[in-house]
Amino acid sequence: MRAGATPSSSDAGGWIAAGILSAALCAAAADPGGAPGGPEFPAELVRFQAISRQAVFAGTGRDTWDRSIREHSYILRDGDRWQMWYNGYDDRLATTHFLGHATSGDGLHWTRSGDRPIHDKGWIEDVCVVKHAGTYHMFSEGRDDVAHWLTSADGLQWTERGNLDIRLSSTARKPSESNGLESTTDSAGPGGRPGIQGGRPGRAESKLPRRRSRVRRRRRRKKSWRVGLKKIYPKQGIGCRISNRWILTVFRPALRIRRVDGSPIAPGPRGTPSVWVENGAWYLLYERNDAAVWLAKSKDLGTWTHVQDAPVLECGPEPYDRHAVAVDQVVKYRGRYYLYYHASADPKWREWSTNLAVSTDLVHWRKYPGNPVLPVDPADPKRSSAFLVPDGEGFRLYATHPDVKVFVSKPETPAGK
Repeated sequence: MRAGATPSSSDAGGWIAAGILSAALCAAAADPGGAPGGPEFPAELVRFQAISRQAVFAGTGRDTWDRSIREHSYILRDGDRWQMWYNGYDDRLATTHFLGHATSGDGLHWTRSGDRPIHDKGWIEDVCVVKHAGTYHMFSEGRDDVAHWLTSADGLQWTERGNLDIRLSSTARKPSESNGLESTTDSAGPGGRPGIQGGRPGRAESKLPRRRSRVRRRRRRKKSWRVGLKKIYPKQGIGCRISNRWILTVFRPALRIRRVDGSPIAPGPRGTPSVWVENGAWYLLYERNDAAVWLAKSKDLGTWTHVQDAPVLECGPEPYDRHAVAVDQVVKYRGRYYLYYHASADPKWREWSTNLAVSTDLVHWRKYPGNPVLPVDPADPKRSSAFLVPDGEGFRLYATHPDVKVFVSKPETPAGK
């Protein structure tokens, strides 16, 4: 479960890096706008070569709080000043992962900001940092893979703002749009009683007309209740829309009623947050159990509402991302959005690759036919959590798990050579 967004630079070709919207950088990085131009998958975004087999930053390997680092770090470049926020830990000393900070003059040689974490009040992992209107905003995966939000005036002293409040779309969707994650998390309550999200049906829903197919569930010491159904799916369960405010979904052995009027999403993981800001709106891409990626939108950072309740990126069908997907970064380049994500072809997640998808609206994504852009390295199979950073001359791809290695855009080989 890894995530993040990326920095900005003064690229004449038109680059907006995810999240870096401070006035100075925004002026230099403004995308020229207009209709998408150039190839759908430019060579500079898909062809990379390693600078070195050696990591440019890693855990100390000693008896320090950051003996090891992992998951998605985050790098911001502002001229000649580079900043990195990273997740450090030593499981022998503490069970919590803390936030570290380092600086650099070239993005290759890094100096830690002291010998203690800059934030030690809660679990920090998979960080994404956005500098907006003079304030640093950090979106991080917390304990139990639940994303939370922090703010800072200087990037060093952070204030916790709480877990992200993510809500279902206010528009009801068809049962066919329900996702596999929600069905697999359904479970009956004590004694096999159905679990209900969003509360019991209201009076209007409970008086729906009966139809040919019905589901009955008896509750201890309570009268049985019935809900009219539309169609039975012998294998997957039962699902139908029963009003404009409720969707009924039955998955053996549980019965769940999900509200679709802006109620909170089901409890559980909502991790690897990656944030994009544009035209006064904040967009959040997040995963649940690495099974798929959802998109939510916010105007005030207080509440995030699904753009749609169906995932915008799912596993497969190709082998390289068949068993896990999670977003690392969104960038906008030459009028199109590009999404870097890590994925696994292994059901046990013992190896990872870095991949790319393209979109014109952040909702509909097409995966790069040449994926992965960073294939699984047999000598380094867990290498992942990669994101772009413009360096003034081209692009660097930083892959930060289980340490930080750097790749640079590889020139396209002329035909016939």
